[in-house]
Amino acid sequence: MRERYADRTEYLFALLLICNAVLALAVQPAIMWLSERLPRRSLVLLGSVSFTLAFVFFWLSPVHLALLYVGIVFWTLGEAILLPLPDIAVHELAVDERKGTYFGLSELRHLGFFVGPVTGGWLLTINASVYFLFMGLFVFLCVPLLLGIRGAAAGTDEDPEPALSSEPDQA
Repeated sequence: MRERYADRTEYLFALLLICNAVLALAVQPAIMWLSERLPRRSLVLLGSVSFTLAFVFFWLSPVHLALLYVGIVFWTLGEAILLPLPDIAVHELAVDERKGTYFGLSELRHLGFFVGPVTGGWLLTINASVYFLFMGLFVFLCVPLLLGIRGAAAGTDEDPEPALSSEPDQA
């Protein structure tokens, strides 16, 4: 980007971050409305598709700068849909006595905020196309994990029953 836009690069990148922040606030009511009407699996798929489309538009951005901003719209939608889902799942699935433990363990996902940039930087040193291809594929490889092992095996579009209980099932 620096080669093409020289001194404007920082300005354009700052605008991308501003667009992301403003859109994140603007889409929250729509995402809340949508999340009340769609099952979790559909939300996971919609968020994953949004991230994948964002990577496609980021990859195509050398064609025209506007594609970078279209990509940030899809990125923001993916964030707004997917980022709250782990906390919602813990809240819905865990029994009250174990919620603190599960919320604490779920924070291990933030390890990715360290590993992700290191890995992403390394992939970008190889080739930008390799980076965007890898990231797009990785999003779809994570879908079964986001859907849950039990729900994915059942093959249904309904949300799984609460399973994070410390009590054994009574027959």
